[in-house]
Amino acid sequence: MINKMKQLLNLLTFNTYCRQSIFLMVQMCYNKKRKKKQEVRFIYEEKRA
Repeated sequence: MINKMKQLLNLLTFNTYCRQSIFLMVQMCYNKKRKKKQEVRFIYEEKRA
């Protein structure tokens, strides 16, 4: 019974860990894209000036 609980707990922590890392990866990817857009806009503004 205790082993079963431990397994369940491990599974839960693993799941939350996975979810967090996926969330972080998505966030990082999103931030990279946003940064790129800002850089492009910056270059565009410099060319216009």
